Parts: sequence; C-alpha cells; structure tokens
Amino acid sequence: MKTKEPMPRPEKGSVEYLTQRSKTARGNLILTLVFTGVNVLLLLIQGFENANYFLFSLWFPYTKFLEAFLYGAYIPLISAGVMLAALILCVIFWSKSKWTSAVSLVFVILDCLYLGWWILIYSNASTMILDILFHLWVLYAAILGCTASFSLAKKTAAQPQGPEL
Repeated sequence: MKTKEPMPRPEKGSVEYLTQRSKTARGNLILTLVFTGVNVLLLLIQGFENANYFLFSLWFPYTKFLEAFLYGAYIPLISAGVMLAALILCVIFWSKSKWTSAVSLVFVILDCLYLGWWILIYSNASTMILDILFHLWVLYAAILGCTASFSLAKKTAAQPQGPEL
C-alpha cells in the first residue's frame, strides 16, 4: 500500500504562505464572532440570571449586551452592535482590502484592553485565566493576520500583472 506524500508547506514569505496565514486569521475571527453570538443568544434565551457563559468570545459585546438587559439602556447595546457589525464587515471584506485586517486588529486590541480593565475593577485574574489566555490567542492571531495581509498586499503589488506589450 502506498503512503501519500505530505503536501509541501509553502515557503515562508511566499504569496501562498501569506494567503494561508491571512485566511487562518480570518477563520479565527469568524470563530470568535460565532462564539460571541452563541453567548449573546444564550443570554437572550436563558435570561441574564441563568445564562451559561460560553468561553472563547469577545468580552466587550457580551458585557454590553448584559448591561443593556440589566439596566434597559440603549447605549451599551448600540456600542456592542457597532463593534460586532464592524467585525462582521471586516470578515466579509477581508480579501478586498488589507485595512480590514487592521480594523479587526484594533477592535481585538480594544476588547483585550476592556477585559483587562474589567478584571481590574470587577474581578481578579485568577478567575478569568481562560478568558485571558483566549484573548491573548485571538490577539496573536489578529496580529499575524494583519501583518500577513499587509505583506501580501505589498507582494502582489510588486508582482507583474500580465504580459507587457
């Protein structure tokens, strides 16, 4: 029986490598948005008193939806909606512009800063260790995706587009 040869990995820095890294970052962002959506849905279905919290989601939108349900305020709901809508647009237009990865990185950084602030004010780090680790992973993936998108844009702009006449 023949064994299949493993597929060769693209050379680091090549267009294929950068494309793969950019797609991975986009996929991580999609998963994070899906998990955040599940958390918000659980909050709506179960109510804020009995809601199960599903790890691996963005902290800012979840807590802002929670505030909106607790206090009946619209500002937290609008701010969470703006963040989620912007990130969804980043996912949709990811391959169209390198700036979508930069915008998503900014939102991930803001979410990480918000989590850090929230821990300092309301909790302690030992109870939130999994959330901290997850946010570090998402931040790392977003940084890699942003650098890959900008490098890919630079490489594709430098390549000739077709035969010259």
